[in-house]
Amino acid sequence: MGAFKTFWPSNFVVIEHGWPRSLVWIECRASDPKVGGSNPSGVAKMKKNVLSIDINAPIEIVFEFTRDSKNTSKWVPNLLEETINTPTTDIGSIYRQKWNDGRETAMVITGIITNKQLDFHQINGTYTCMYTYEKTENGTKLTYSEENGVYGEIDGPFTIEILQKLKRLIEDIR
Repeated sequence: MGAFKTFWPSNFVVIEHGWPRSLVWIECRASDPKVGGSNPSGVAKMKKNVLSIDINAPIEIVFEFTRDSKNTSKWVPNLLEETINTPTTDIGSIYRQKWNDGRETAMVITGIITNKQLDFHQINGTYTCMYTYEKTENGTKLTYSEENGVYGEIDGPFTIEILQKLKRLIEDIR
């Protein structure tokens, strides 16, 4: 447990549950009085964006498409390229992004449950995002949520239009 603590700022705590390491999540503990305020639990409040969309495709196809780094630049605006450092997607895999403004970022997988959930945390940052997948009568309900640490707002949050582009891409490959 805690093998990935070196990726997180000091106020993040890695908590692992399940066997074999099937679920990992990160809590951001408010160690600064400016952040914790009157919150007795010590868990900082974060700004959050949550979007959902129904995709007319089996859950397995939606999951595989969204976790394949070769597909991400097809639907995420301003992303030129995304690569992964491992041959398979697993906890600890690192996705590196190159953006059209010259920035480079990296996200590590902190949780994965096949066809159910995929969690990422930005390396050397506070941004986190999570994809959850739910089987529906006509395909899959995809929910995307994102947060940006204890101090920040989400810079360029996802919009429903981004998920609609993803939906079109997945439905067109069927």
